[in-house]
Amino acid sequence: MNREDLEQMLEEIRSMATEKRRDVSVSSISRCLRESYYSAVMQKEVTVNMVAGHDRHAFFERHFKELLTERGCICEPESEVVIGGVKGRADLVCLCGKQIAVFEFKFTKVPYRLNAYHLFWVRQLRYYVAGVMLDANYADVKGFLVVSSFELDHFFVEEVTVDSPHEVEEEARKRGATLRSALESNEPPPRERGKHCDYCAYRQICFNETLTDNIANV
Repeated sequence: MNREDLEQMLEEIRSMATEKRRDVSVSSISRCLRESYYSAVMQKEVTVNMVAGHDRHAFFERHFKELLTERGCICEPESEVVIGGVKGRADLVCLCGKQIAVFEFKFTKVPYRLNAYHLFWVRQLRYYVAGVMLDANYADVKGFLVVSSFELDHFFVEEVTVDSPHEVEEEARKRGATLRSALESNEPPPRERGKHCDYCAYRQICFNETLTDNIANV
């Protein structure tokens, strides 16, 4: 092993990261598909909150697993889930007695249900719950959305269940196909307008058709 080997490895990792941005994942089909499209084709600035969120995720996954294990649960962090041909990783999946619990952790400045992205978080967890139900052929699966401030001083927990996993699977399949088609054609998918548009990092590009056309032709 020498410096040249490490530099080559870093280049490979950089290339992998670039390719991963274009992956169609459970996370990317859960939010506005146009936002996911722009996130895939454009470089996104890394913010302090993004770094803090990753740090808090690691902290929660580690300590939630420890505390749940003490209560008799068997847990797997970053558990791969497939729904409608789309892959994702649930933050934590635990077998607690006869019930499977799926946890999704979110960190935000607005840790309340009025958060503009709340519906996207619920959708993401529904996909995970439905995917686990179909994979395990198991009905007693419950999702827990844990939303916290970055300072960990405010939070709420929401239970998420799925009655018809096959319907959720079909929804995920259609959204995955729409995003894949957009990325292959370099044509942004239709807008999914809502209050999240006011906070989207790509709102100026999204609502400026000239810029949108230029990006599509890159």
